[in-house]
This record gives sequence, C-alpha cells and structure tokens, in this order.
Amino acid sequence: MNVKTFSNKHKVTGVTAITVLVALGSCEYRTANSSVPSNYSYESEQVVASEYELLGAKQTGEKTGVAVIRIDGFKLNVSFDFDGIADSYGVAGSDFIAAEITNLAIESVTDLRGNPWNDFTNRDDHKNINILLVGYIDRNHWIEEA
Repeated sequence: MNVKTFSNKHKVTGVTAITVLVALGSCEYRTANSSVPSNYSYESEQVVASEYELLGAKQTGEKTGVAVIRIDGFKLNVSFDFDGIADSYGVAGSDFIAAEITNLAIESVTDLRGNPWNDFTNRDDHKNINILLVGYIDRNHWIEEA
C-alpha cells in the first residue's frame, strides 16, 4: 500500500515550528545596557547592619528640633525640620496627620568618649535616622501641638 501518513506540507510546517522553538529557547534574556556609565551604586555596600538608638530629642521651634542619635559606637548631634502631611489607612474615617522629616543636618559626630570624628553617614543612615525621628514625633504628638 502506498498510503502516506503525513503529507509533505505538514512535515515542512512541523520542522519549521520545531526549529523556531529551539532557536527562541536558546536565546538568553538580557537587559539592555546603557551607553551612559553610572557611577552611583543603588545598593549599599555596607556588609554589617548598623545599630541606631535615639538617645534624646527636643523640640526647639514650631516645626524644628534637635536630637542625639547613637549609631554603633558614635553619637550624632542632629538638627531637623519636620512637617505634617495628611495620610490615611485607605478606609473612610482613618485620616490622620503623619510626620515627615523635611531637613536633616548632622551637626557633629563624636565617639562615645567625646572625641570628634568627620561625618561618615550615608544615605541608609539618614533614612534610618529619619525613621527614628518620625516615630518619636508621632509618639509624642509634636504635630498636634504645632
């Protein structure tokens, strides 16, 4: 019997489809490289996490304050400005005023013995100091008083 199970047209289509699938599967996904070199590392190269502690804070003006922060074995005297921003939990009636640090200045850095050091803080340190200060401001209701 001269019965063909598959026509020549189906063989060519099948081989073409398999070839295309193999070719696409062998391609690696790569992100496009920028032609502009970047000098900024978006991730901190800090290996060991720092420990932060708010030793004290004082409101010096309507929306200003000073604080002493301990970071690892150092004391930082900082001054800051804060403001209240409207916020909510996404539910009707859950509106509140949240604190936001609008300016943070590291006035001085000393070790625990009082010896002066140059400012070594980085972006991560500033972010964590802001979190400490916002928590303190919210707990002590500085925004409602202002």
